[in-house]
Amino acid sequence: MLPRNATLISWLFCLLAFAGPAVAFPPSSISALASKTSLDDSQRQKIEQYAEYYVGVMEDGNTEDVMRARAKLIEPMTNSFGEIKSVFKHAYAGDVLPTLERIIETGDKYRSINALQVIGFLGTDNSLKLLEKYSNIEEEPSVEKRLWAVIAMREAIRRSDLTPRKIKSAARDLKRAAESETDWRVLTQQLETISTIAQIELSEDQNDDLRAFGREMQIEVVEGVVNRLKQQSTPVELIQALQPGITNIRQQYLDGSRDLRQEIGLALASPLRGVYIIV
Repeated sequence: MLPRNATLISWLFCLLAFAGPAVAFPPSSISALASKTSLDDSQRQKIEQYAEYYVGVMEDGNTEDVMRARAKLIEPMTNSFGEIKSVFKHAYAGDVLPTLERIIETGDKYRSINALQVIGFLGTDNSLKLLEKYSNIEEEPSVEKRLWAVIAMREAIRRSDLTPRKIKSAARDLKRAAESETDWRVLTQQLETISTIAQIELSEDQNDDLRAFGREMQIEVVEGVVNRLKQQSTPVELIQALQPGITNIRQQYLDGSRDLRQEIGLALASPLRGVYIIV
């Protein structure tokens, strides 16, 4: 009897060894690696295993699994052990982005939205480039995916981990996307994300240039929407996107110096006149 039990136990261990992720134990946290200035092979493998496990859960799990996977995938990027280093960001983003992109390309909006939310925390040029793609109606027909792609872009920009050059590039792409956007909710978020750049906090020598660029983009988007609304073929609902954006610019005007008020007032006068005419 004992040999038979021993054989049965041996078979059970074999099954557990080859059953794969479905019965595998969840990997331990990798947050402590986020502040490392360099990574050895074993640490990179640990990051890869963590990423592979949780993107797999997001891709194949049920509703609760997807929520849990999203939280676990964001966790290393909200690391409390210190500054998140570039070497970690790029290693981690490289491991999770391919599967997250594949999830977004499916017809499952719930999984896609959760994947987009994760991408907003990655803080790399490639992750922002992917969000730019899904924020444009010419690339992504789903309103929900565009909406959350733009919100995720705002999260990425607010984290201030990107270079000013990349932030400006993202703003230009959003401005182009806004020129053809037909849903007022997405357009509102596009303008709100651009407005974030006008109030960004980076190093002192970068702030003024980026904020001025952000204000310029803000006003150009408002003016572009106003010009579109003068055409009868444009959905009149788009006017709802202007109110939050104009309020944001107004607050910058109130908080600014005399020179800044003059700059904003002169630039915004024509678009505001257009809004009154349309109303």
